[in-house]
Amino acid sequence: MISKKKERTWLFAGIFAAIWVFLFWKCRFGIANLDEAFYLTVPYRFCQGDLPLLHEWHLSQTSGLLLTPIMKLYLSVFGGTEGILLRFRWIFTAIWGLGALFLYRRLRVFSHHGAMAAALIFLIYTPFGMMALSYNTMGLLLLLCSCTVLASVREHIWLQQFLAGVLFAGAVLCCPYLLLAYALFCITAFLGLAFQKRSLASLWLFFSFGAATVCALVCVPLLLNAPLRRYLEVFPYMLEDPEHELVSLWSKIKLYVYFTATSSPLLIPFGVLFIPVALYCSRRKKHLEGFVFVCIQIVALLFWYLIREHFPNHLMFPLCLIGLYCAICSRDVEIRKLFLVVWLPGLAYSFCLNLSSNQLFFAVSSASTVMTVASAVMAARFLEVESFTEKGSRNLRKTAALFFTAVIFLQLGAELYIRYDQIYWDDAGIRAQKHEALSGPEMGIRMNDEDLNEYSRAMSDFLLLENRQWKTAPEADREDRKLPENSGKILFLSEKTWSYLGTKMRNASYSAWISGLNENTIPRLKKYYALFPEQEPELILVGPYYPALTAELQGLGYERLSIESNYYTFLQRGDSAKW
Repeated sequence: MISKKKERTWLFAGIFAAIWVFLFWKCRFGIANLDEAFYLTVPYRFCQGDLPLLHEWHLSQTSGLLLTPIMKLYLSVFGGTEGILLRFRWIFTAIWGLGALFLYRRLRVFSHHGAMAAALIFLIYTPFGMMALSYNTMGLLLLLCSCTVLASVREHIWLQQFLAGVLFAGAVLCCPYLLLAYALFCITAFLGLAFQKRSLASLWLFFSFGAATVCALVCVPLLLNAPLRRYLEVFPYMLEDPEHELVSLWSKIKLYVYFTATSSPLLIPFGVLFIPVALYCSRRKKHLEGFVFVCIQIVALLFWYLIREHFPNHLMFPLCLIGLYCAICSRDVEIRKLFLVVWLPGLAYSFCLNLSSNQLFFAVSSASTVMTVASAVMAARFLEVESFTEKGSRNLRKTAALFFTAVIFLQLGAELYIRYDQIYWDDAGIRAQKHEALSGPEMGIRMNDEDLNEYSRAMSDFLLLENRQWKTAPEADREDRKLPENSGKILFLSEKTWSYLGTKMRNASYSAWISGLNENTIPRLKKYYALFPEQEPELILVGPYYPALTAELQGLGYERLSIESNYYTFLQRGDSAKW
């Protein structure tokens, strides 16, 4: 006879495998546009020889350091970038699924049912619906795994605390503001030492040693590349990003509270009711009635976000409430541990991500996934281990379990529906993705008519790069000029960030993400080339919507090439070119 526990495990394995296969299938749909392609341009340029924190100016580039070894391995295996975006979606889906299995294995010591629910919730979700290794996905995965390791450690304690520190340092590379959370941890550890809680001091020591190891592995190569003063010279220019203007901490706190509270008209009245209901139920030992009440609130919020927002990030916020309720009402040591070690760091992460992002509640709700995973396990354990004393507690426990099961099924169903239908940057959804790209970095990906048309036109221009004997437009009778070889520098003035993945020429921009083509673009490029004249491009390709930039570049000494291009305007560096 197979035990019920094994039956549940096999059922979970079957559901998990089916969802995982579905996610691999979904990778083929939707052009990898803007953000997703940009994430790969950072490690790609590092693999080509550009230096982190010097030649790349985007503030998220430290997460690219984590991707660089994967990119190097990929290029050594495949030898080029054709089909790179689809293959990296597969790599992401594999890593994300393994991460979900890791969470299941570690969290089942608290609750088998809760671990199954948490793993599936995490598996289906991905920030913004993008199937990409990015600062959003890697930061979320690494922080969640770090906290889960600390919460579930049972043996080889110092080694696992060291591992948690390594994982946390990786999360800091994705969201540097997490250093604030580490500072709070240091303060807590020193206070614990003052009160002779040596176990907390020991945790801090091995955790910090793990984090310091990663810090050394990152900083030593950087300092070998260039002296510290060079990084300090460049850093102020990185902070001039027009998309991430510096604002006060108080302004960020106000934005955090305001956009969270107004993300749904239900949230403020629910919040007003939540605290007194939780405190009343805790004091009066009416835990199950309060649990059902909170489940009803979560269902209402899930329906609101699903119908009105139709976006995956928002769905990860409502379930956090049940974890907070369990922490208030439960006296169980393991529930308290999950709250302190996973839920609260998740709350801190949501604020830290808000500090570094301009995405407001989209960022806050995505970071809330850490709290959501903890809450699923806390709620399941709450129903399994608590000793309820209220009248009719047996039937109430069944009712509460039924409501919580409905919440989990609604959560999973909503996530699956949006994950299936949503295509990032395309409101038409999956049904509009009818045509497959046959070459280039997007090869194998299905996209809509408009995206395929633009992509095909741009790719036809890339094929022209193979013919390196062109005449400049004003001097058509002059001897042909040779274009630079593949090792030369190229600048794309276009929002098609994947363009840098379509050529072996090196990135000549301060970033593939140039924060919009506007009045700031050329001045920032001039500052960049003043610091790094060796980065000046031999060839510039200007997108079709920016004729004014073409004229300005010609004024800087770049010569327009006389070719029949389909998408880009080609300009080559002239003898008198000067930035």
